[in-house]
Amino acid sequence: MEQLYLYIAIILSAIIIVMLSIAVVYYRRKLNKCKTALVRCINENIEMREKLPEYELPHFIGRDDITPEEFTNIIHNILKRLLYVFTFYHMI
Repeated sequence: MEQLYLYIAIILSAIIIVMLSIAVVYYRRKLNKCKTALVRCINENIEMREKLPEYELPHFIGRDDITPEEFTNIIHNILKRLLYVFTFYHMI
């Protein structure tokens, strides 16, 4: 009888591992699509900013423009932290 419980626990844990792996792959692909959309949006905004006259451009004192790669790295880190927060939230 104890072996039956052990087999059930092993099968359930294997199913959970497979489901979590599928979720990780799904959200990783979704994150990559989001990154490409952000880079496209940034590039479009940079092109639009170049078309504006200089007096209409926003001026920030002491701030340099960030590159699209830096922006996507920032968003990637934020989304990664949010993923960990939601994972721990669902565990509770």
